[in-house]
Amino acid sequence: MYSASKAYTRFLARALHEEERKRGVNVLLMSPGNMNTEMNVQGTSTGKLGHLPYLDLKRETARTLMMAERGHATYTPMLFYKLYRLFAKLMPSALAVKVTSIENGGTDGR
Repeated sequence: MYSASKAYTRFLARALHEEERKRGVNVLLMSPGNMNTEMNVQGTSTGKLGHLPYLDLKRETARTLMMAERGHATYTPMLFYKLYRLFAKLMPSALAVKVTSIENGGTDGR
């Protein structure tokens, strides 16, 4: 469900961007990656999630707004997350799920 909601949001934002740009309205989707939130406190995550780089919320908010002002439709901060996004586009989804699984050391438990 989590991945499906992310995909839906991505495609909805892209469609809104295309529909509204003729009116001078920009819709930008930020794919932030790992952020220090109440649900994901930096330094407390275990496993693979704990090794991912965290983003500086204030810095990335400012950069995202700058990208929106330039008319960009999507923005992914940090080289690590840009490469991960590229990997997700190129990799067959079944293999990507196995490689990126945060449970059972990257396997599906079978």
